[in-house]
Amino acid sequence: MSTPKDLLSYAELNTMLNAFKNDLLPQMKGQTESVWMSIDKVKDFISFVESESKKKDISVSGLRFHFLADSANKLTLGISPTYKDDSDESLMPHVSFDPVMSEKDKPMSVSVAVKSNVKSDGNSSVLNRGSLCPKRCNDN
Repeated sequence: MSTPKDLLSYAELNTMLNAFKNDLLPQMKGQTESVWMSIDKVKDFISFVESESKKKDISVSGLRFHFLADSANKLTLGISPTYKDDSDESLMPHVSFDPVMSEKDKPMSVSVAVKSNVKSDGNSSVLNRGSLCPKRCNDN
């Protein structure tokens, strides 16, 4: 297997980590520094998304990582699949969608799914429930 092309150098990573910890994190007043998920959880999510999307003849273009606030108003992360929509060149062409709520060849965007199901206790197709750091982390 070849090395992915978009890996950060250690110099870039150091610069970005320092900018986050020194400039952004102090403004965030006690928010999390990162979110951890097991690789199996992420693989299961990707398999689920691919399977549900295939049933609806929707091609998954990638994943979007959403910054969210949990019930305690703490920063967390949500992951959703995306499909490619080139209909409006002024917008990001990769749109978050819910494969379960979508119809055949008609992806339902996450924003539409949320608006139409806002009072529902049913599950969306957005992955969450990672472990938040600094509550639970061990990076030295």
